[in-house]
Amino acid sequence: MALLRGVDPAKDQSYVLSSLTQRELRYLVFPLGGLGKAEVRRIAAGMGLRTAAKPDSLDVCFVASTEGRKGFLSRFIELQAARIVDVETGEAAGEIEAMELVTVGQRKGLGLNAGGRESSGTREAGRDSGRRYVLSLDVHAREVVVGSSSRARERGLIAGQVTWMDAPRCAGEQVLVQTSAHGRVRAAVLTEGSGPSIMMLEYDCPEQLVAPGQTAALYSVECPEEVIGSGVVERGVR
Repeated sequence: MALLRGVDPAKDQSYVLSSLTQRELRYLVFPLGGLGKAEVRRIAAGMGLRTAAKPDSLDVCFVASTEGRKGFLSRFIELQAARIVDVETGEAAGEIEAMELVTVGQRKGLGLNAGGRESSGTREAGRDSGRRYVLSLDVHAREVVVGSSSRARERGLIAGQVTWMDAPRCAGEQVLVQTSAHGRVRAAVLTEGSGPSIMMLEYDCPEQLVAPGQTAALYSVECPEEVIGSGVVERGVR
């Protein structure tokens, strides 16, 4: 059986389902896979269902809008403040309330600006020449390392917890990779060292950093709508 993208790109869930295998797929039916959301709403209205006009869910369903990610996480873990360090200068560039809310590759929400001046609760720092992206997180040192866009790029990634829709693909094979639910698809090749439980990908050209823990969903080059496997990102290769 094959797992394909839904006909509605805005609601496509193939990325989320990319870790499934033939063992699970044989029991699944996706009755709405061939319908767009507008058509589903029309059918629901015709059946008198009260959810026909229910607003779309655009965020994490189990995180209440009144508390946000910060409120949700603080119920389970203690959030730690951290200092922001600019790798270009080696100097402190400010502080952030909770490093648990920061992810590799992030640019917005750090309270930094192009001049390095105090903004959104961040202390004044040395002069800066441009936008800064999160390059790495050091939980033990409580440091968020930031740098320029040129540093926030990688040649590929290494992923574990690999699953395949069919037989594992071979090193040297071209694939398409997507690293967020509705993110851009990137061309890549499986490099030497890829195997049943680990995969190494090299992009056709350097791409923006991907945070460890993200799913890397693979699609076929011959049929870009078809999921062929997935893995959980362990680290980037720069």
